Amino acid sequence: MKAGDVTHMSQAERRRSTTAKLLEATIESILDIGYAATTVRGVAERAGVSLGARSHFFPRRIDMVMAALDYLCADRLAAARASVDQMPTGADGRLRHLLNLMWQDYTGRSFIAGMKLWVAAADDPELRTHLATSTRALNTSLQELYAHAIDDDLAQTPNLLPRIVMVHHLLSGYAFNHAFAPDGQEPGSLDWPQLRDELERLIRG
Repeated sequence: MKAGDVTHMSQAERRRSTTAKLLEATIESILDIGYAATTVRGVAERAGVSLGARSHFFPRRIDMVMAALDYLCADRLAAARASVDQMPTGADGRLRHLLNLMWQDYTGRSFIAGMKLWVAAADDPELRTHLATSTRALNTSLQELYAHAIDDDLAQTPNLLPRIVMVHHLLSGYAFNHAFAPDGQEPGSLDWPQLRDELERLIRG
């Protein structure tokens, strides 16, 4: 390997490292103080990166936020795939395990950060457009992944994918309420084991 190749690889690694720091800092800022209060200076300080370096990677704040959104979507999908790969065998065990995985996803930091961005996107057309595109692609991939994870066990269940899509949307709304209710749960709402039992029945038909 030539010396120039080593230098080039080192530069590429540094670029990836700096980009990752900025994206992680952007996500942390959105989670901690929200989208409106997230500034390029604040993100750069969190990341330990100069403003000049930040502007080199992401000229505008919206560029940085949209890149962080794509990073979040990729992280959610990768985590879901890894979790599905570790699911137990057996129809009953797989479905319950899958629902637990879905709930973990919807109570994780990636989903909560995404929710905060959706609220902010109501008044930001550029963010809303990018958010809609990224979220649509992510949801399609997740729904297909979840349906495929249990299709061998529930092969006789009619309209399995539409049922998974319905559960996906139900969990999204439930997780939103769960995250923003003062005590983490609205009065009269089901706890997770109860809700999971209802969702199992919905999927099985």
